[in-house]
Amino acid sequence: MAAKAITKQPIHWGDRATPWDLLFGILKMVDSTQEAWYRAPGQPAEVTALQEVWYKSSVTRVNTVRLHTPHTRWPTEVEVVTWCSRVGSSSWDMSQQVRGPSGGAVLAEVVTTMVSVDESLTKTVPLQNADSVRAVISPAVFDSGRRPNSGHPVDPTAFSFDRAVSLVDTDSFGHVNNAKWVYLGCEAVHEACFGGALGEEDATALLTDVECVRLDYVGQLTPKDRFTCTVVPGEGLLDKCRSRGVTCHFTTPASEGAAPVCTVHFEFSTVPPSAL
Repeated sequence: MAAKAITKQPIHWGDRATPWDLLFGILKMVDSTQEAWYRAPGQPAEVTALQEVWYKSSVTRVNTVRLHTPHTRWPTEVEVVTWCSRVGSSSWDMSQQVRGPSGGAVLAEVVTTMVSVDESLTKTVPLQNADSVRAVISPAVFDSGRRPNSGHPVDPTAFSFDRAVSLVDTDSFGHVNNAKWVYLGCEAVHEACFGGALGEEDATALLTDVECVRLDYVGQLTPKDRFTCTVVPGEGLLDKCRSRGVTCHFTTPASEGAAPVCTVHFEFSTVPPSAL
């Protein structure tokens, strides 16, 4: 059985100053701490082989975050426990538990789906050692639930807005990465609140009550690319979470009629009944 990795991570003020900073910080942190699992002492050869795929030819496709503690109560240091929890024919899941120092209370849990791709990073390819890796993994930290409706929303009355990707929305690879999408999702909730679409004027208060976030990340956007975001209140989708959610569908002219380039789904502990 492959070992679980435990790493210590500092949490600076800027990582927990706002709900959106915390979500972004969590996604950045668990992306980097994945490497600790691949490199943990005594890992079987199957893990080393999977590391090669992760490092050279994989992309993040889905991130699901469950928050147990709001941004106002996070400590200045945490431990991240990391392990592989599912292996498919061309993808695998990494489970991560973020807890307080010295095995403290669980603050957040994350399941990340990685996909094996070709050199263009666009075409899915099979994992060569899927069966052998599957034999050494541990159960998931939680069930990440069913996927939000990824089709373009057809309701013409749904709240939407248009904008362009800015330079600060992108990373060193020149595109909006999976962590940056959470900022755009939070901004979409703010726009919808400001536009009266969620029955709630204070987006900060609403986002402080977020319990779960799921990002389905398909396409890549670069600076100056234009997109439309449609914000749809609806049912909850994630296992053991509240039944009220808000889904933000991001589409481009090129993706019109097809799956959005990204879907960011939020679940809140409090959503006004008028928003449903």
